[in-house]
Amino acid sequence: MSLIEAGIYDSILFIVSLFIAFIFIFKKTNASLRWFLIMYVLLTYSSYNIMIKPIHDYNIVIPRTAFFHLKIISILSVADIFMIITFTIFSLLYLMKNKIIFYKNILLNIIYIGMIRDLVLLLIGTIGFFIYMLNTSSDYYSIADQFRNARGLIYISVFLFFTYSILNNQKLSFMKIFYIFIFLDLINLGSGFIATLLYKDYVWQRYFLNVVILDQDDTGITMFYATIFFTSIIIGKKMKLPFFYNIVIFMSTVLMVLTFSKGFFVYLFLLYIFSLVIIAQNKKNFIPKLFSLLLVIGLLFPAISYFSKSSAINTRLAQINDYFTYINHIDSQISLLAGIGYGGFYKESDPSLYDSGSMKKIDIKNHTGLRTSIQTPLVCIIKDSGMLGFFIFLIVGFFLLFKFLKTIKLGVFEIATSFYLMFYIFFQNILLFPEPSKILVLFKIVILYVLYKRDKGVRYVNN
Repeated sequence: MSLIEAGIYDSILFIVSLFIAFIFIFKKTNASLRWFLIMYVLLTYSSYNIMIKPIHDYNIVIPRTAFFHLKIISILSVADIFMIITFTIFSLLYLMKNKIIFYKNILLNIIYIGMIRDLVLLLIGTIGFFIYMLNTSSDYYSIADQFRNARGLIYISVFLFFTYSILNNQKLSFMKIFYIFIFLDLINLGSGFIATLLYKDYVWQRYFLNVVILDQDDTGITMFYATIFFTSIIIGKKMKLPFFYNIVIFMSTVLMVLTFSKGFFVYLFLLYIFSLVIIAQNKKNFIPKLFSLLLVIGLLFPAISYFSKSSAINTRLAQINDYFTYINHIDSQISLLAGIGYGGFYKESDPSLYDSGSMKKIDIKNHTGLRTSIQTPLVCIIKDSGMLGFFIFLIVGFFLLFKFLKTIKLGVFEIATSFYLMFYIFFQNILLFPEPSKILVLFKIVILYVLYKRDKGVRYVNN
């Protein structure tokens, strides 16, 4: 099947998926939820990082990518305009009530601290960027790239508004909201999976298998469900859910495993450690679990050894080496301390060291011989905000982790959601991001966590 034919069938599939999702939303929910769910569908069903080589490499606009890649005003996409309008309308409506209701919750408090942390990192990185800009050629930086991620301020403001609104609705229950999200995610992941079959000659390959998740950012959705699945295995408990829920969780887990993502296997290992800490905290079967951990490490060692020699690992090592070599070459202590920002570029030493998916072809053409980012979690902060930002990020991250650990009880959903949220906050910038769907999934999980605790009898105070 040609790329154009696959694109036509996929466009029909995508539109049908949206249609089903919108019918479901209007039939099953009330006005207080609808706009949030419409936003959720538009942002998660649309693809920012689509796993189809020619479309991804050149930012080709098709119905599935139009929301993010069709520009309306300068660098502002349809999604940006939609979120700005949403932010403006609901800010005015909210302020007209003469009160703003903040929902007090440990998770939201952690997110607030994380937001302040990320604002500090933005300030440090911006100072580093402008100093770097003044001392280098215009080919080595982009002002637009430096401030593109700042649109996250608008996105996260909208997400917070809807989170407050939903959590202050005392009529909503955990099971009802969970069912809505599970159904909407099933349509999304199913549509994406079918699309990977339509584009089978054009999608990325991971080792010996074509990708089965069309949008790279949808791994945030599948990873959450996989976390629930594996947590139940680790702690030896089942979460009491209807059959339909369990089927969707299992199918999502299969999709996540079949991505053969090295990061996911590291994630599972850390989930095991995290669960052991919670088990020890609750003094339940710690020693047997510890021995099982050692067994798992032994069984996984061949796979770890194999993955460690992959082109993706070599690419990331090359990026790190090239960045520090470049900073050492320009001999800039300020760049080492404060970074070169999101918009600063660095020289690559040898293009053959990088795999084909590490940078879009259109970006390679526009920035010949240069690299725009480091694709390794945590280490990327050194480029964006320097060693100063890196240590601030780690210190705040450990503080939030230990603060939150004390509140977690032994239970499948509680451990799964807690770990997912803490992993994201510890390894990712939650305020400044190019793609909004992952942070939206984060707020979805905050909503589910609070409603789950509320249904269990834990009440929070509004003021």
